[in-house]
Amino acid sequence: MVALAVVASALALRTSGLLRVPFLPGRPAAYGALLLAVVAAFLLIVGPARRGRWRAPLLLLGAVPFLVFTWLEAGGAAVPGLGWIAVAVLAVALAFSEQRALVAGALVLLLGAGAVLAEAGLPLMPAGWNAVSAPSREALPPREPRAEAHARDLPEGMRKGAPVRVTGGTPPALGMGRGPWWRRAARATIPGPRPVVLVLDGAAQPGVLPSGGELTAVHGSRVRFDHAFDLQAFDAVLVREGAWREDDPAGRSKARAVAGFVRKGGLVIGPAPERDWPPHLARALRHAARSRRAGPEGARDLGGGRVVRAATEAGTREVLSSGLWVPEVGTALLGGAASPPWPDTFERWRDRPSERRTQGLLLLVYVLVLAAFTRLLRGGGVQILGVFLAAAAVSAGLAWTSPTDPGFRAHGLVIDLGGTGGRRLEAVALHAGRAGYVGQVRFEGGGVVSVRGGILDADGALHVPPEATAWIVRETDALGPAGGGPEDVRALVLRPLLRGDVDPKRLRLGRLERLPVRVRGAGPIPALTATYRPAQE
Repeated sequence: MVALAVVASALALRTSGLLRVPFLPGRPAAYGALLLAVVAAFLLIVGPARRGRWRAPLLLLGAVPFLVFTWLEAGGAAVPGLGWIAVAVLAVALAFSEQRALVAGALVLLLGAGAVLAEAGLPLMPAGWNAVSAPSREALPPREPRAEAHARDLPEGMRKGAPVRVTGGTPPALGMGRGPWWRRAARATIPGPRPVVLVLDGAAQPGVLPSGGELTAVHGSRVRFDHAFDLQAFDAVLVREGAWREDDPAGRSKARAVAGFVRKGGLVIGPAPERDWPPHLARALRHAARSRRAGPEGARDLGGGRVVRAATEAGTREVLSSGLWVPEVGTALLGGAASPPWPDTFERWRDRPSERRTQGLLLLVYVLVLAAFTRLLRGGGVQILGVFLAAAAVSAGLAWTSPTDPGFRAHGLVIDLGGTGGRRLEAVALHAGRAGYVGQVRFEGGGVVSVRGGILDADGALHVPPEATAWIVRETDALGPAGGGPEDVRALVLRPLLRGDVDPKRLRLGRLERLPVRVRGAGPIPALTATYRPAQE
């Protein structure tokens, strides 16, 4: 038993950072596999319990603290899976069975099957055991929100992937609070070429829509909206003089939605300069509505987008072909196939064996106690009682001193585009540790939440593969520059996340603030802020 304890402690010391031996494993997962092999070998040598009397039970009890150490470090203190339970049952059977070779063969087959199934994405052991925690994409589709939606009011080609406002029921995955929440619109689901133009003319049925060139027109009678997020499927909104009447009860909300659409980076094409804007819209668009020149040369910026007037149908096509509907500035956090770049100053998760040195010292003391018990205690029952008490005390100490590292690193950042009412992006950059990440990431409030680099399961939990990165991004209304206080120069690391025509003179650094998000129960997390201000207001 002492020999087993010495061998196991040597393995544990290498894992805890107290001993550096090149040929011994330094990762708790590899340590656990080798430890089980050593215990199985010792049990095979000792033989069944009736032949070895008390030696086999003593070996099992003596190995318990080392197995607890493996479970805490490799499994992330998670609930043992079926693989662990099966290994424990086979170990007990190996101690008390006469068919040692048969049980040992079953143990080896179980370990081998665990390794093979882990490669196939179906791990038997805890995530840290085999360093595989990413679920199958096919087996875990994202959950659709169960809520009242406005998809029935959209054209057939827009219903799949169109913006759906959640007004009741369960919020979408990664969302919490009162909302409302939206799902991001996918422009690819709208048939036809870009730009996609929403035409508002007040008519009950589609009249004359823009034609010719590369564009797709959708009439306003087929879309209900009262917020800028309801318009996110479109590149441009064509607003004619009679888009809505003065007595329209939804006129103010429509005006706010169109103005918010501009501030978030959209293009609004208004009526000819000599004609009036629809009610409430001129006030919402402020200075951008007062342009007296038609065409691209009369375009005015508002937040992250532009407002331009068109006097004729040909002028409308000219504006759309000029590229004004392309956002001036955006971020790498939304859209695109590649994952956003990881800021240089954001710390990644890394293994710190030094945090396990206290546990290594406990296991060393445990080895000395076992050596003393074999000398001082006589009789099988007394030895078993002594080893049991020592193993229980050391196991409790290991659990008490286990590092509280959550197994991941999470950093927050906020980028405001377009000033007050524009696009506010709140993102959590998450780097998983050796056991991967499986947990909840919940934003408070409402908006549009998307995930880059992770997988959502049917219950709304986020899965990130071991030592991989994921971005959880919420898009909501910008609050404008943070008032008062010194600027935080650390926010300079956010500049590489901006895309498009970026003028560094218009980038204002914000202060460190708290992000309304909870990552596996912890939160809110601190976030760096940066604001890309509009050129004029």
